[in-house]
Amino acid sequence: MKKYECEPCGYIYDPAVGDPDGGIAPGTAFEDIPDDWVCPICRIRKRCFCSCRRLSRKCRCETDRHKKIPREHIKRNGDQIMTYDLNITFDDNLVTGNKTIDTQHKELIERIQNFVTACQNGDSKVKAIKMLDYLDEYTDFHFKEEEKLQEKSGYPEREKHYEKHEEFKKTIQELYEYLQEYEGPTDRFSELVQKNVIDWLFGHIKTYDRSVAKFIFMKQNPDRC
Repeated sequence: MKKYECEPCGYIYDPAVGDPDGGIAPGTAFEDIPDDWVCPICRIRKRCFCSCRRLSRKCRCETDRHKKIPREHIKRNGDQIMTYDLNITFDDNLVTGNKTIDTQHKELIERIQNFVTACQNGDSKVKAIKMLDYLDEYTDFHFKEEEKLQEKSGYPEREKHYEKHEEFKKTIQELYEYLQEYEGPTDRFSELVQKNVIDWLFGHIKTYDRSVAKFIFMKQNPDRC
């Protein structure tokens, strides 16, 4: 069975050894590890591992492509270290009127802000990916909870809404890929976050989520319609 290496920190998962402390028994192939398993060293999720096909030779994970580059030297295709000032706050413009949805939106936006702060502070690639993991985890939870509300209430446009959720999940995956390729956040990355995360989410809340909240309110309060 192939061994896999955590790209950010260099930890190697050996199927013969497993990760007993993480609940992975010896003899477990990497492909059979649950998706929510994390690296025992840096706590990054499974998606950030790459395969080491021939351990008798120098693994590609040990080549210069994966060595940490001083942040002052990071530059690719004209991109510089992330310097944009992105401030994300939950305010009255984002209130839908549904307590459950609004509470979760506050948490989601706080996690986006934490992720952006980590990028702006020049934190390491590992820290940036950790914060993106943190955001991704809650995004998945929030979307599932929101979709349950829509299904329970019989919201007629829920299939279209679900498609928008999948669109956002794809964006998060693209951010993972960008971070791995560029060794850290850059101004181009900042532009992607602004357009595909912040602008998208705020627009989604003001249109799709408000529509859901309004439908639920009207269904629960028919006398006010």
